[in-house]
Amino acid sequence: HDFRRTHDSAGARGMEDLLRAWEFRCTRLQLDSQAKEERELKLKGGAIGTMEELKDAMNTGGRCKQDGVMEWNKGNVEDAIRCWRDAHKALYKVRAPDTHVAENKDRNDLHIAVLKNLAQAAIKLEHWNEALEAADMAVGIDDQDHKAWFRKACALEGLGRLSEVEKCLTMIDSISVGRPDRDRIQRDTHAKRDKVRALVDRNEASQKRMLQGGVKHAIFSEERDTTAVLPER
Repeated sequence: HDFRRTHDSAGARGMEDLLRAWEFRCTRLQLDSQAKEERELKLKGGAIGTMEELKDAMNTGGRCKQDGVMEWNKGNVEDAIRCWRDAHKALYKVRAPDTHVAENKDRNDLHIAVLKNLAQAAIKLEHWNEALEAADMAVGIDDQDHKAWFRKACALEGLGRLSEVEKCLTMIDSISVGRPDRDRIQRDTHAKRDKVRALVDRNEASQKRMLQGGVKHAIFSEERDTTAVLPER
């Protein structure tokens, strides 16, 4: 009915506009559906595939990971993050059946290394949302990886979600207990706490100044409004 009414009222030009709008809507729905499927696949840890598919994913992921490391060492952060994105795309989509414990462990070990590298590059480039997504996936694979938690803390700091950083740092401190590098890890968490505390204090001071400035402005405006106007003689 919409097509008939458009043709009758606006002619061929109107039909072209309506068709373009329809195609755009269909494309958007398809992209939204694909994005939803990818999110669900990531949450499930990938779809169960054949051992050959897993082997191909591991080979691609490992090659792209090493390419990214080479670019990172050269200082080419943009090229490095592209390599690690490709490695992540190869690895998150497929996993072995649950009975293949060793194969899934190898896949998870490689994937978490890629995700930590991806998060680090994203932090360097200030791509905070991408950094947070990668770090979240990393701690989802292994919640005892202190580096993954630290990447998440840095991403949250970059997003200004300062109140959420302490949970990450507390988790890191807990993980570090009994480790030979505990002192070094806790120096890092203490430094991050000090930095976040300084940012919070600065934000609070800035908000206080803004509030005081607003109050003063309101008072002065009220004084001007209530000033008596002398009658003309």
